[in-house]
Amino acid sequence: MKAAIIKNFGDKTELQVVSDYPVPAINDDQVLVAISATSVNPIDYKARQGLLSGRFQWQFPVVLGWDVAGEIIA
Repeated sequence: MKAAIIKNFGDKTELQVVSDYPVPAINDDQVLVAISATSVNPIDYKARQGLLSGRFQWQFPVVLGWDVAGEIIA
């Protein structure tokens, strides 16, 4: 799947768009969405900069893009 990821906190040079990111496995209380549209939200650049690292315990690489629209496929 295509994804915008970071492998480290930092400036805009840390952002990568990859087309071969693995489709995540989902749990019983989650859904998988085929995304039709997304946006860049302030939470995305704050996450990239590491400003939210105290609130979340992310494991790199981190997939950015929290605002999405699409179809639930699983």
